[in-house]
Amino acid sequence: MDRYYLYAIAGVPEVVLPDILGLAQGPLETVREGALLAIVSPIDRAELPVTREDLLRHETVIEALMATRTVLPVRFGTIGSTARIRERLAAGASIYQEDLVRLAGKVELALRVMRREAPPEPEAPRATPAATDGRSYMLERLRETKREEHERAELTKMVTDVTADLVALAVQVEQKFLVSPRTLVKAAYLLDRDCMDEARQRLATMREAHPELAFLATGPWPVYSFVRQIAD
Repeated sequence: MDRYYLYAIAGVPEVVLPDILGLAQGPLETVREGALLAIVSPIDRAELPVTREDLLRHETVIEALMATRTVLPVRFGTIGSTARIRERLAAGASIYQEDLVRLAGKVELALRVMRREAPPEPEAPRATPAATDGRSYMLERLRETKREEHERAELTKMVTDVTADLVALAVQVEQKFLVSPRTLVKAAYLLDRDCMDEARQRLATMREAHPELAFLATGPWPVYSFVRQIAD
């Protein structure tokens, strides 16, 4: 059956494949198209439910590949025929080749900055006397909206200032502010692999300076957040 699970994309010459098995105990193989290689393993399913075991196997294969050369990690669950995988490599050839150069020697650090305590519940809108028309209500809503916008801007500035030293160390940053009432920022930092120790030191300084915040950092990871996506 011509069906393969895709882990990562690399450039030629041929990858020295790690001595491990892929999902469903499939042996690792390569599919070549031009100057690009897809690292795959055969699989007998068209779709793959997300399980902890398979997620760990996916990550293990990619990290083993990263130990020897630059690869572009592919998101979990990508399956296709040999022809479809070659089409994918051909369609994204120029972007993949550029990313292999741009992301060489890089890793990803993930970070969430959270309040240790939940923020207070917002005050309920003040009651409007029954005798008034809708104008008072609309003015109250406008004031509330402006207050919320000001608060969001202040929080965003605060988190930006708190994480500035880590941002300065990164080659590129992807971040979302105010993800939830407690999560102030969710970020991914593209770092030179050699900068991980310095990043950990800067995180330690941030934690010491801001005990009211929790800094949940993980990594180094494959550079998922920084590989440009090619539409299927």
